[in-house]
Amino acid sequence: MKIKSILFPAVYLLTSVCTFAQGGTSSEVRQLADFNSISASFAVKVVLEPAAGKPSAKVVAEGIDLDKVLTEVSGNELKVSLQNLSKSKSCNCKATVFVSYTSLKRIEASLATTVSGTAIKSSALEISASDASKIVLTGVETDVLTLSASNAAKLDITGKSEKTTIEADNASKVEGKNLLSVSATVSASNASRVELAAEKELTVKATNVAHVRYKGNPAKIISDASNDSSVKKL
Repeated sequence: MKIKSILFPAVYLLTSVCTFAQGGTSSEVRQLADFNSISASFAVKVVLEPAAGKPSAKVVAEGIDLDKVLTEVSGNELKVSLQNLSKSKSCNCKATVFVSYTSLKRIEASLATTVSGTAIKSSALEISASDASKIVLTGVETDVLTLSASNAAKLDITGKSEKTTIEADNASKVEGKNLLSVSATVSASNASRVELAAEKELTVKATNVAHVRYKGNPAKIISDASNDSSVKKL
């Protein structure tokens, strides 16, 4: 049995992105250009909200200056992060960004970032978390859903999808037992765990101490588990 080494770069980055800000907590609202993709990193907390009008971001910062919390739109992508500051200082700083969006096709979180949201509807949606990040979404509705978790990341997704593809690697976890898919394809490896619900078709490959658990009674199941992995019904 061979298991990949698991890297946690986020642990080291947390001490290099913060300096103490004067005055404690501060906030501001920023108007944004249109986007349909969001990438969040460097331990930021992002809350996704449907926009009533044009897209915007409300930034709430504690222990860090507002101008160190970056919200930049490039092309169709909104990038949310903390500016890389002095490596010699650390703090208990926090940054929460409430993002109002008009449409979303892609959500990505990396480096110990947390993203949450509700009632996201899209014809196709891609969700990716890595490096100890976490994404929690409820009420997702999409035709095609792609989920990816790596390096101790966690996805917690509820809702429904016609076709779902899930990849989990390096001690990651995908909680989708309340995500109903008509058909689903799962690849889990290296001590990862995936839970999902499948209605008609389910294809699973689990390797290197990975575990997949599923709900439902799909008529077609293709299962391949090796190296102390398992595929079982919940």
